Amino acid sequence: PFYTFLEEILDTGQVAYMKDDQVASVSIKNSFVFLSLTIPYQEGKLGFHPSHPSQPVSQDVAKQIQDLITEEIRGVVPAQIVDRVQVVMFSVLDETSLMRVLESKIQDLHADLVRQGALLSVRVEQPLRDHLIKEALQHKESGAWYLEKAIQETIGMGLMRLLKTGQLDKSDDVKVSLVHQDGKDEVVFEKEDN
Repeated sequence: PFYTFLEEILDTGQVAYMKDDQVASVSIKNSFVFLSLTIPYQEGKLGFHPSHPSQPVSQDVAKQIQDLITEEIRGVVPAQIVDRVQVVMFSVLDETSLMRVLESKIQDLHADLVRQGALLSVRVEQPLRDHLIKEALQHKESGAWYLEKAIQETIGMGLMRLLKTGQLDKSDDVKVSLVHQDGKDEVVFEKEDN
C-alpha cells in the first residue's frame, strides 16, 4: 500500500487527505519527497558498519557503491519506484556530526516540551552529552537514530515522568547530569534556582 501511494503521488504530483470529512488535495509538484531506507549491514557489502570509512570516496568508487545500493533497493522497493528516484548515500557519522545532531535533538526536545505546555529550561551537562556521543559512536550502524532514541529515553521520558508526577513544575529550570554511583551511570534531574 505505501509504494502504491508513493507511485500515485509521483504520477499525479498531488497528495490527497481528509479535511472536514471530504477528500482534499495539495500539489507537491515543486517539492522534494524523501524516502529513507536503512539497509542492514551485510558482511563485505552494504549498510552502516563501524569499520566502513567515514571519509569521502572517489567518484568511481562512489558510482560502484551507488549501483550496488540501487540493486539492493530493488530487492525491497518495487522497480517502478526505484527507476524514478535519486539514491543519496550517507557516510557514517563522525563525532563532530553526532555533536551537531545532539544539539539539534536537544533543541527539538525543548520545542516538544513547549508544544505540550511545559516551559522548562533544560540544561544538559557536558559529561552526559559526552556519554551520549560515546554510546552513539559504539552504534554507528544505526546512524543518528540511536542518538535520537537515547536522548528521548534518557532525557525526554525522564522529564515527562517528573512533570506528570508533580516533581517538576512546568516553568522549572532543570539540570540534567550523569552521575556514577553503585557501579553504574545514572541520569539525574535537579531543579535549579531561578
